[in-house]
Amino acid sequence: MTPRPSARLLPGLPARLPRSPTRYAEYVAVPETVLWQNDRTKLPPEVATLQEPFGNAVFATSAQDLAGRTVAVLGCGPIGLFTIGIARASGAATVYAADQTPFRLQLARTMGASLTLNVREVADVPAWFRSQNQGHGVDIVFEMSGAPRAITDAFKIVRNGGRVILFGIPSRPVEIDVAEALIFKNLNVLAVNGRKIFETWYKTRWMLESGVVDLRPLITHRCGLEDIHAALEQIQAGLACKIVLFPHGDVPRAPGGTIATVVESGGTPVFPDPIAAPPVAAPVVPETGAPKWSHR
Repeated sequence: MTPRPSARLLPGLPARLPRSPTRYAEYVAVPETVLWQNDRTKLPPEVATLQEPFGNAVFATSAQDLAGRTVAVLGCGPIGLFTIGIARASGAATVYAADQTPFRLQLARTMGASLTLNVREVADVPAWFRSQNQGHGVDIVFEMSGAPRAITDAFKIVRNGGRVILFGIPSRPVEIDVAEALIFKNLNVLAVNGRKIFETWYKTRWMLESGVVDLRPLITHRCGLEDIHAALEQIQAGLACKIVLFPHGDVPRAPGGTIATVVESGGTPVFPDPIAAPPVAAPVVPETGAPKWSHR
């Protein structure tokens, strides 16, 4: 029997689409082999747009038995938040989430995180996890930020015999003590990227169409294509998660409005009018001893 090729690397299927200056145009040409048809009666277009990034989290969690496990998600960018939702839907006993942005930690709680940690507020992140988990390491750690400090912390947070899933992409090489951090702890380590075409997509579709995971809270902005610059400013300021752009000004109404901002008391997303919120300066990270984590 001829071995089946990797579903993600089928012959003739590009691993990445060629870069194009028209990604935010009303129309874009893509290879027919990467098209995926959606049923609007089962999946609203704004949720359907999240299938590609959501598939990353589906792929990262697919090989894990999460039911009854303690799970830590390091980095609450969109993929990390997706992972929290999947872990909670899969029956994880406790889901811990860590990030450095209050806005994203609020979204983590909305997606089902049991406890959240702002890593700027503690000097010893692994010690915090042990203190919250009856003095033990957690069963499974998803490293979704790519921050070097978070990667090394992941191996200290997990229990002996546990699993670490590496998804975040670091900006520079990361040094790890393989003997102490991995071998002597008998760890299972899995490094993942992307998703399987089209195996992951079928599971993604089922999760979203059935409502097993609800991604609507993560669509913090809905705006017309002409407001793309204001939307990108919200992302750069750390005040947005997922933004859906609608051509022709056909923007559906979100609860109370269309574009989300953050209130100062707690960072809870709200939806005021008008559509375009004023630009907000990106927050400045103080030079402290606390770890600085990015997110993917």
